[in-house]
Amino acid sequence: MPEVSVVVPTYNRAEVIPRALDSVLDQTFDDFELIVVDDGSTDHTCSVLDRYRDPRITTVSHSTNQGGSAARNTGIRMTSGEKIAFLDSDDYWHPTKLEKQVGELESLPDDWIATYCGTHHISNRELRGVTKGPFEDRLSGLIERLRSRLESGDRDYHIPDKGGEDLIPYVLSGEFELGGASTLLVDRDAVTQVGGFDERFPRHQDWEFLIRLLKVGNLSYVDERLVTKYGWAAPDIETIVRAKKLYIDTFDEDINRYEEEGYEIVARHNYELALLSLRAGELTEALPYFRRSNLTGMDALEVLIAMYIGIRRTCTSR
Repeated sequence: MPEVSVVVPTYNRAEVIPRALDSVLDQTFDDFELIVVDDGSTDHTCSVLDRYRDPRITTVSHSTNQGGSAARNTGIRMTSGEKIAFLDSDDYWHPTKLEKQVGELESLPDDWIATYCGTHHISNRELRGVTKGPFEDRLSGLIERLRSRLESGDRDYHIPDKGGEDLIPYVLSGEFELGGASTLLVDRDAVTQVGGFDERFPRHQDWEFLIRLLKVGNLSYVDERLVTKYGWAAPDIETIVRAKKLYIDTFDEDINRYEEEGYEIVARHNYELALLSLRAGELTEALPYFRRSNLTGMDALEVLIAMYIGIRRTCTSR
């Protein structure tokens, strides 16, 4: 029985999945099995996987695309290791990722059931070597300043980077940054206890999964960037709205309790939707979310509108 089972879901990632799989095979910790779940790919992912002959690799295919959570759950059911790690097929593990995380968990009491690590993110623009136009450059700067306000605001409290149920309100609000499922190493018994990933979620699967884990044990942190994430394919706003509604509905009782204690949760999700709409150039879509965010007064909203209009006028006059 291997100590670690690595689950890699993939869908139409033939061009990049070798980078992910090679990063697992190049780990300094080698007591693992690697389970790759092809979630109904229609490109040549299957032929790419066929080239791998390492006996530690097992591949399985879905006949149709079922989504990332379903693919992870298929992989989980095939695991035999004491611990389970997840790697998205467009991400990359640094060579000591498993070694350091296994060592971290083994150094802690049994109620520490999972650990995660830092990430390095390479943007889509860096991958393509594209520069921004004048309007996009100014708009991106504005959005980043607003996002910084969302992430810090007038916060006079510290967000812990490890713990148990005390982390849940920060995960619910989006203030706690896991960095995606690729950062996680979890005791197999805990994964089984919480029932794996919720297959209803088109987004926020890792947040939802983490909250249930935190209700049964503690999460530790390896303070190193051991995962590199490449690019980000933003879904349409409607998909994100549906995911956030499902997320909020699923944890309605928890959210109500924490908001009564003073945490801002639903408001922060509205603010995030406003920023995503603004980034997509949908100002009319952004405004209602800003109004519902309760994080910016009308004065700040009016300044935002003025800045947006000013940016457009500046750029179109050139």
